[in-house]
Amino acid sequence: MRVTVGAIEMPAARRAVVGYVMADQSIKPGQRFREAQSVLFGRAAPEWTVQDVFRGVDGVSYARIALISDPSYSKTLSTSVLSDRHRFVPGSVVGGERG
Repeated sequence: MRVTVGAIEMPAARRAVVGYVMADQSIKPGQRFREAQSVLFGRAAPEWTVQDVFRGVDGVSYARIALISDPSYSKTLSTSVLSDRHRFVPGSVVGGERG
């Protein structure tokens, strides 16, 4: 069985994963994250801040994040990767809210 999500047709087995990604509205610009497992020379991994959240042409929700210590260094990840607490954890508290 195949399911159409937006303009993308995919196997029904992926519907649950796609539904999770599409329903993920919890990532917002300004939030901070750090990689969960990364420790560099005994120090915690650097923090990233969410610059933008958007839906790609593939129907997946993405977040553009920038390194806080050097905002010129950025990358784009799916919001499901950023939401995965095995990969990323909330960063420092900014403006009274947790990353």
